[in-house]
Amino acid sequence: MLIEYGVWGSRLVLAGAFGLLTWGKLADGPATRKALLDFGIGIRWVPAVAIGLPAAEGLVAAGLLLPWTAAVAGAASALPLAAFTAVIARLLLRGEHPHCSCFGAATSAPIGPAMLVRNGLLLALAGLVTVGALRYPRVPADLPVEVGVGLALIVTLAVVLIWTLGQVRALRRRVDEQALSTLGAEGLPVGAVAPEFELPAAEGGRIDLVSLLAPGKGVLLVFVHPGARCARRWHASCPDGRRGCVRRRRSCWSVTAISPSTPRGAVRKKWAISRFSCNRATRPRFAIGSGERRRRY
Repeated sequence: MLIEYGVWGSRLVLAGAFGLLTWGKLADGPATRKALLDFGIGIRWVPAVAIGLPAAEGLVAAGLLLPWTAAVAGAASALPLAAFTAVIARLLLRGEHPHCSCFGAATSAPIGPAMLVRNGLLLALAGLVTVGALRYPRVPADLPVEVGVGLALIVTLAVVLIWTLGQVRALRRRVDEQALSTLGAEGLPVGAVAPEFELPAAEGGRIDLVSLLAPGKGVLLVFVHPGARCARRWHASCPDGRRGCVRRRRSCWSVTAISPSTPRGAVRKKWAISRFSCNRATRPRFAIGSGERRRRY
């Protein structure tokens, strides 16, 4: 009986994922069309794909819930997942990172290796669903009604919660953007919450505020032009062992310098040998942003 529960639960999870895909694309048509263009769909095909793709995903989600169509729907779900994974891999190899709006604007983010892992897990789930539907074709009819309905309610609540959290993140992102657009040269007021950001790193990859805060260290963001005099003055005032050194009791600070361009070699070398940590030398991380955003921050 536990296997039957697992078969029904896996079908519900995959159906919930495709339901989110459908609703996200239909709820934000402009973001869906822009993402399709970024992923290489021809402009003449974008309107048709923007409607046909979520419609097909909705049919897959509905088919996964019906016992006589679950196997076909499980196999069909693997096709768009495999195609999308191949497109992401090709773009990453070319060094491109367009925003993915698979679940709508609420989850819009640049593509990366994490999306390959996510799609791999969904592909594995699609395989399990297909095999389970073929071996146990009478699920959920053979399950107790209260168990089948209970699992469906749990997955439904989880899907609603995920969607709501995505909407909150999207709202917060829009509020941050609006706040930044109204700031003048004075920047953020003292005590304001640092706005979320994501910028390309000088050494490759990307840096965002969430990843900087993840290790649990204090974070110091320095917004400066790499060739400015203040960069050298700040370096001179913060050598290891002096009063100006960036220190924190029982832990160290993570220092990230954000500049409008790649730091010049001489300046970066000086910054790199500075001892910002309380017990060892650490290299500050450089993120590249626009001059306009640097002034607003």
